[in-house]
Amino acid sequence: METNPRAPARLVPAAILAVGLAALGTALVAQFGFGLQPCHLCLIERVPYGVAAILAAVALAHRTARVRRTLVGLCAAAFAINAMIAFYHVGVEHHWWKAATCDTSTAQDSGAALTIEALNRAIEHPHEVPCDVVQWSLFGLSIAGYNGLASLALAFACAGAVLRSQWWGKT
Repeated sequence: METNPRAPARLVPAAILAVGLAALGTALVAQFGFGLQPCHLCLIERVPYGVAAILAAVALAHRTARVRRTLVGLCAAAFAINAMIAFYHVGVEHHWWKAATCDTSTAQDSGAALTIEALNRAIEHPHEVPCDVVQWSLFGLSIAGYNGLASLALAFACAGAVLRSQWWGKT
């Protein structure tokens, strides 16, 4: 049985689309299913997955291998940018530096009396989750740490796919 050497020209964008949708789905399940509230940086880290999924969908719909290859290269860039954002977030979590775009942890007054006015203010201006608080970790790595590693691996995988010229044919 012969295999088509250009089959990855369709499989690679399909895999990127699946990974992007799975990552976004996992983030939503963690948020709404397990109550892990995202901070500002967590929300920013979702964007490159959406961008990569859209680029991959466009690549799947396009007939030209050259365009597909270019879009996969853009996916590599999106994942590389996400790895940088995630590792920046890890630095914020470990207090190596302060986040420029989000709140950092503040002491909450647990003994404060709850009044109707305080509840109304809390509803109108909800407390933003601080970026330097780790809500979940496994083996010492937070979600941002795992996201950074996954994004870095995805960036290298996409770049490696782009460099495999036999997959794309004449471009």
